[in-house]
Amino acid sequence: MFRCQIFSPVPTSDVPSRPEIILLVFGYLSISQAHVLPDGAAVLGYATGFFLFVLIPLLILDETDSRSESSSSK
Repeated sequence: MFRCQIFSPVPTSDVPSRPEIILLVFGYLSISQAHVLPDGAAVLGYATGFFLFVLIPLLILDETDSRSESSSSK
């Protein structure tokens, strides 16, 4: 008779359209845990963290800026 449904039966996944925050978190974790790894893997951890933490978000922001400039020129 009375059905109370608190949770949705189908899980929804809210994936952010801009992954900068996720990349920053993974970059930070990679850099912060690199000191625990052996020497060769530590260098790889620092390099991976640097790319995730610095370069990839900058490239994404650069793409966003170029898209906004091209749309404003139309």
